[in-house]
Amino acid sequence: MGEFLMTKSEVCEHLGISISRLKRLEKEGDLQPVRRLLGGKKLYSSLDVDAHMQKIWTGGVRSE
Repeated sequence: MGEFLMTKSEVCEHLGISISRLKRLEKEGDLQPVRRLLGGKKLYSSLDVDAHMQKIWTGGVRSE
């Protein structure tokens, strides 16, 4: 499956994390939006989100 863009709500649901945790991941540089729409809405790459999930599964990152 190819790359697609995800909203912050979709990312949080996919990873099973809260919005505040996603904000911490951004601040820590672990997961960054790839695009910002007018009005400030952030979009994330599905490939980046899946890579982060892989880190969680392998014990490289705390999930919450």
